[in-house]
Amino acid sequence: MKHEFSNKLMYFCTSLLDLIFPRNEFFIGEPIERTAPRGCYLDFGSFIYLKRIKEPVCSICGYPIYGATDGSASCEKCRYLDPVFEGNRSFLLMNRYGSKIVHELKYRRGKYLKEDFLSLMRNSWVIDTLEKGSVLVPVPLHPKKFSQRGFNQSEWIAQRLVEISPVPVTLENLILRKKFTATQTLMDRSARARNVKGAFSIRKKRALPAETPLIIVDDVFTTGATINECARVLKKAGFRNIRSITFGHG
Repeated sequence: MKHEFSNKLMYFCTSLLDLIFPRNEFFIGEPIERTAPRGCYLDFGSFIYLKRIKEPVCSICGYPIYGATDGSASCEKCRYLDPVFEGNRSFLLMNRYGSKIVHELKYRRGKYLKEDFLSLMRNSWVIDTLEKGSVLVPVPLHPKKFSQRGFNQSEWIAQRLVEISPVPVTLENLILRKKFTATQTLMDRSARARNVKGAFSIRKKRALPAETPLIIVDDVFTTGATINECARVLKKAGFRNIRSITFGHG
């Protein structure tokens, strides 16, 4: 009864705030439709702008594969990756709209988009790939970058995954970023690999069995260089079951 009253009070307060201070839709900047879910800044029409990834996908990087496949095909992007991890899955393709959401979170502390992130992840097949007992390992920021940004967007995304996972999973910061690296936005594949080489190390070893399913979490999969380097550190520490999930795929 108390919980029901609390929900009704929250709904009333949110509706009142929407009436006085209407939320603006994230992409077009106009007042959002009242039918949009509470706390969201994307209305139902906004989702047509986003390119959600559907199966079949590349068995390595998770990029969509168009045409018939037996589920084990890899894409052209992965020809030179030589992955240490077992495979990646992503929620969205990074078109201009997906990129705008990630940019808002990453560079403008857009944590107010939490309900939109939750909705996009909750309604994806990727969430069902989470294995019971998995440990989510966010890609770490260097302390200098963390102090500049104020939070780690990869850890924030991992926290959302824990929140909506259909099976029990946990989050562990198993990796440290020991080297300050330049932004990789304009780097090609080989430059990215050089940039992150030796950038990570394992934290003081936790009491986790070697067969524990580990899932590296990052905001965007572009070439896989960062995830591969993180996986290399985890594998060196003795872990054997390593894959990754990212919100976007570039």
